[in-house]
Amino acid sequence: MKIILVRHGESMGNVERMHEGCRVEGKLSNEGISQAKKLGERLNGEKLDAIFCSPLGRAKETMSYITKFHEGVPIEILDELKEVDVGDLSGKPFSETDWDNPPDNVESLESMQKRAKRAIDVIYQKFKDRVVLIVAHGFLNKALITVLLGLDSDYMDHYSQKNTCVNVFEMFEDRKHRIRLLNCTRHLED
Repeated sequence: MKIILVRHGESMGNVERMHEGCRVEGKLSNEGISQAKKLGERLNGEKLDAIFCSPLGRAKETMSYITKFHEGVPIEILDELKEVDVGDLSGKPFSETDWDNPPDNVESLESMQKRAKRAIDVIYQKFKDRVVLIVAHGFLNKALITVLLGLDSDYMDHYSQKNTCVNVFEMFEDRKHRIRLLNCTRHLED
């Protein structure tokens, strides 16, 4: 299976430097809309068998600029693709975050990684020999990457995911998955 994994465009929460997580739908900023349009154009030539998307607004809005070029491709919204739950930090500025004493209701990286694995398992069962697009979020994408590479959650910080970045993976039954592209934003270059 070929997986094309992308992150949503810049959201208003990204601009305002606040925690969105899975409790804030988020809207794309003007820059985010521009990024999403460029991402849609970049993926125009890809043959997609299915699109999987987070249920959050910023991801679905990004997806809408991609699906303009992929009419008729089945779309499935998966709750497992939501961003990390930042609990009581939702809607609060980064500057007010004390990571030495986070709220008790912040989702653990291990929990998010298990959720990412469930998503991959569902997608692989349905589209084993196909090409799928996943539209998700920064932290969730890092969890998906570590799952695909067989790494534990401690490695999530090793990967960056810029807005509308493109990652491409090939999955094989022997679990020797290959990275073809990681965190690529060349479509944003003028």
